[in-house]
Amino acid sequence: MEDSSNGQVLDEEDVPFGDVPAISEALGELQTQLQDLKSATEHIEDSQEAAQEAVEAAGEVYEATKKLTASTETLIARIDSVNFPERFEEIEEKIVNAHGQIAEIEGKIEKAKTALQRDLEKTEGRLSDRIDHLELLLKVAIASPVIVGLILLLAMALM
Repeated sequence: MEDSSNGQVLDEEDVPFGDVPAISEALGELQTQLQDLKSATEHIEDSQEAAQEAVEAAGEVYEATKKLTASTETLIARIDSVNFPERFEEIEEKIVNAHGQIAEIEGKIEKAKTALQRDLEKTEGRLSDRIDHLELLLKVAIASPVIVGLILLLAMALM
């Protein structure tokens, strides 16, 4: 047999196909390597599917992030449009006005209380004077018949 790479003639012993155990061993290694290749290919396919799912999930997250960013920008614009210092000044002004009105009402209540106390004291004094006067009239009324009777008795005795 002739070796095509260098033109030499080989004996049948030198031909690798003549050694069945070597061929069997080579086939076993080839089968193991093919099994490893198949396993690696399956792993690559699974990895590709997982990568595709990850890409899709990342796309969904990206879209959600865009929506969130747009909503956040709208919210920030709305917050920026509110003039907080002016609003706080308006609120503070309303509080100060309310405080002034409350103080004014308290002053009016205090004046009314003082006037009522003064009127009550005057009324109490007048009532006390009237009661005293009525007591005197009652005493006089009670005493009058007695005095009149005594005068009559005295007059009769003198006669």
